[in-house]
Amino acid sequence: MEKVVEKYGDKIGFYYMQFPLREQTAVLSLAALAAHEQGKFWPMHDLLFKNQSSITMEKVSGFAKELGMNGEKFQKDLFSDSLKAEVQRQRAVGEKAEISGTPALFVNGKQFLGEKTIETLSEAIDAQLAAEPEDKTDDKK
Repeated sequence: MEKVVEKYGDKIGFYYMQFPLREQTAVLSLAALAAHEQGKFWPMHDLLFKNQSSITMEKVSGFAKELGMNGEKFQKDLFSDSLKAEVQRQRAVGEKAEISGTPALFVNGKQFLGEKTIETLSEAIDAQLAAEPEDKTDDKK
């Protein structure tokens, strides 16, 4: 996705939402959002994703330390009701969109079911960009 965002810049919007598939993985969503509170969402996301098969709470706390985060604030945010509610809200959005697995990608509001490569995603984005009429608003009026 990083390459897609780099390729298209401000021509597209990129939104990432939490959609834990199991209750046990909800803590990973909370860890990512707690890291976001300190401006470290993507670095934490990457560490969690890379280590997902062997994750423990001790490792999650270690990642926060490794990323130079305030450990006390991270722990407080990790178990906050507001972040738990946010994960539930984001999951509900996914359920409404009938997501059944991750990663789920959408292009212009429609779920992208093709192979998840930069080439196939670019084709879908290019098709949507070509179909959208240019903004012909005359700012001089």
